[in-house]
Amino acid sequence: MRKRITQILFTYIFWMVAGQAVLAGNSKTETLLQEANELFASAKDNLALQKFEQALELEPDCYEALWKSSLLNSRIGLRYSDLLTQQKYFEKAWSYADAALCVNPEDAESNYVMALAVYNKANVLGVKERMLRSKVIKFHLDAALNADPAHADAWQLMGRWNFKNANLSKPEKAAVNMFFGGVSLDASNEKAVEALQKAISYNPANISYYYDLACVYRELQKMDLVEVTLLEASELKILTTEELEVSRRCQAMLREIQKA
Repeated sequence: MRKRITQILFTYIFWMVAGQAVLAGNSKTETLLQEANELFASAKDNLALQKFEQALELEPDCYEALWKSSLLNSRIGLRYSDLLTQQKYFEKAWSYADAALCVNPEDAESNYVMALAVYNKANVLGVKERMLRSKVIKFHLDAALNADPAHADAWQLMGRWNFKNANLSKPEKAAVNMFFGGVSLDASNEKAVEALQKAISYNPANISYYYDLACVYRELQKMDLVEVTLLEASELKILTTEELEVSRRCQAMLREIQKA
């Protein structure tokens, strides 16, 4: 009888301690997520990524930390000119996106960060990889927008996808013929315009949407719309160094078309 009571007490103490450990772990994860999101909102991407990765060490299936770690790796990777460094970040972005999809395969964010990671990774690897993965990117963008039709960043990437695939080079067209038997990717500049207009409508403060839209209008030789779009961009508030660089590109394009 005494032995039985001892076993019961031991089991109770074990689960009580284990439960406290779990609660402590959850509390630490929540604290890290709060700190990470504050850094994320302040555009301190490297520091935010460190916090999200610390949260993942405690809770590997934390969905928010997974998709935001993927997004941050994609963002940070684009800041490097060295292709090997870019590839390292984009590979990590893909890995986190894959894990996020395993946790929540139908959510907009997991599908968007996967589309973004594949898009960036394919651009680094070259024509063959870019064409081979083109439909994968479109699949995840469709899934993201099906889950959240107001996802502005997904609309921007959809615009870029259409613009790239509507204006393929000869080597890219040859790759499409090789991999897809000449079947069209169903992309067009008009669809790019529509997608980017939707991105702007859902988030009118993002200057990169305006720059992308101006590039498509320029390809369509709609110079009056290029100017209107760039003038709208010039009125936006600039908060980050990336936005400052895009603003400079907008100003340079505006000067160019006004001289013509």
